[in-house]
Amino acid sequence: MRLWPFCSRDPGFETGGEGPSVALGPHDSVRQLPNACGIKFARYLRHLKFGGLILKFTVPVIVLAVLLTAAPLSAQNRYFDLTANAVWMDTSASGTFEDLGNPSTLDFDPTMGYGIAANIFFGNRISAEFAIARVNADTNIARRPAVGRAGGELEIMPVTAVLQFHFAPHSFIDPYIGVGAAYVLFDDISANGIEGLDRIDFDDDVGLAINAGLGIRLGSRFGITLDGKYVPLDATARAIVVGGSESADARFDVNPIILSAGLTIRF
Repeated sequence: MRLWPFCSRDPGFETGGEGPSVALGPHDSVRQLPNACGIKFARYLRHLKFGGLILKFTVPVIVLAVLLTAAPLSAQNRYFDLTANAVWMDTSASGTFEDLGNPSTLDFDPTMGYGIAANIFFGNRISAEFAIARVNADTNIARRPAVGRAGGELEIMPVTAVLQFHFAPHSFIDPYIGVGAAYVLFDDISANGIEGLDRIDFDDDVGLAINAGLGIRLGSRFGITLDGKYVPLDATARAIVVGGSESADARFDVNPIILSAGLTIRF
């Protein structure tokens, strides 16, 4: 084993100088070297041992620190939100079937319902939300010159797809805006309570969806979402009298305002 530069021709090698190499045989020890040379070589061996201990304990500490640092960062990334909503809808719609023998007027009352929404994130600020809601709106039907009003329930099911922009995705409160499309499904009104009027059929319609809302963080996995959508539509309805001998069409400016609040789970 070659020990240069630990050994030197000059006994005062600590101050500098280079000398010939000293070789140890297979049965030689450091104690057989000149005193100064052996001391320096022993110090070198202790240094290697101490450095190995440092590496042994430093590497796990560094790895643990990286994992602890990366965990909160990864927890901040949002990939998919699922929200169960309570929904309030106001259609702000009314219309009249003028072509019937006895014209009928139809309007809707605001009502409560339920819904579900899935939000897929493309990065931190951009997401695509797909939502569906269901309400049974109470209708008021007045047929002139009949006295009094009657009505039934109209099932309305708006399906929306909205592209959203989130202003503060990692904050306690995350406001967002969005725009997209809506497809609104209408059921028929059959049990209307008006004598001689069989049913009212509504055509499904497609329109614009304008969106805004707030996300409130309740930890890393849960939150509350407050959402609002405005969906302007121009729906068509047909009133059919008993026996199908007479019918009339009417256009309705159905402009539902859909407000929802729900519990969100983040994945």
